[in-house]
Amino acid sequence: MSFLGVLEMLGLRKKAELSFIQKYYDIKTEKTFAVDIRWFDNYSEFLTNAKKSEPQACDNAQIAEAIRSYREFKGEYIQNNEILWGLIEKMYGARHEVIIKDSNIQNKRSMKNKQEFFRGDVTSI
Repeated sequence: MSFLGVLEMLGLRKKAELSFIQKYYDIKTEKTFAVDIRWFDNYSEFLTNAKKSEPQACDNAQIAEAIRSYREFKGEYIQNNEILWGLIEKMYGARHEVIIKDSNIQNKRSMKNKQEFFRGDVTSI
């Protein structure tokens, strides 16, 4: 396959992932997962920017460590349902699964705050 063919396939994959996210991000599931905001910002850049490379594996080590040691997590995270967590886990690999419970984590940046990204035009990638 030519280089242009590879780029075209990557563009189709990005469109498919963004379409999947737009379809399923509002669905309530039994569990809610935290995703470190830095990884999520890289991922959203990857989906919307043709020149951005694929993100590394999702690593929630800082969030998990804060919870394990009963410290406040000072960073931000995105809330994801089980469906989107499954996508991240299977497509990009993920370490340190963090299930959100009302009492175990603070400083969230909800998916709702990213609505302009998720509701955006899928064909503009």
